[in-house]
Amino acid sequence: MSKKRRPDTTGMQTATQMRAEMARMAAEARVRGDRTQLIAALKGLAELCDRLEDWAGARDAAEELAALGTSGASDGSDAPMWTILADARRNLGDLPGAAQAYGQAAARAPDAPMLRRNYAETLILLGRLGEATFQLDIAERLEPDSVFQALRWAELATARGDRAEARRWAEETLRRQPGMPEALAMLQGDA
Repeated sequence: MSKKRRPDTTGMQTATQMRAEMARMAAEARVRGDRTQLIAALKGLAELCDRLEDWAGARDAAEELAALGTSGASDGSDAPMWTILADARRNLGDLPGAAQAYGQAAARAPDAPMLRRNYAETLILLGRLGEATFQLDIAERLEPDSVFQALRWAELATARGDRAEARRWAEETLRRQPGMPEALAMLQGDA
């Protein structure tokens, strides 16, 4: 008789423990009024929650960082915090809030093509197609051969109701990455 193996949850337990520890550190820093330690703990907490796809935790930590005024870095070093906030808001269904945070991130990291594409995707979902086109134009100049670039163009064409252009870009997406589910779904929906 063989023993049934339990799944290894060590990594998840460790991540949960780390999240609890960072939350404790942030709480202690708040009580002490230690802004430097609070910022460090919140950054770690936001990053960990983002990796764990704990969107509410990531949003809360990143929003607190923004409220603390850590978003004024002139070197763009706070762009990842704004990106975490945007991704969290988007995954929680707050598309206007996500667009606002993506805008902040893009202003701080203007040469990040994936960030521009994520921003454009959110703008498409909001129906802000002119702004989405602007973001995709920038991303195209930065990384023209990305499979995701072609996919975003297909999504934009679909939002505009241009089926022929959407099909062309979906086919281009598949040329760049054969079998990509999103592009296949677009083509099947077009049939």
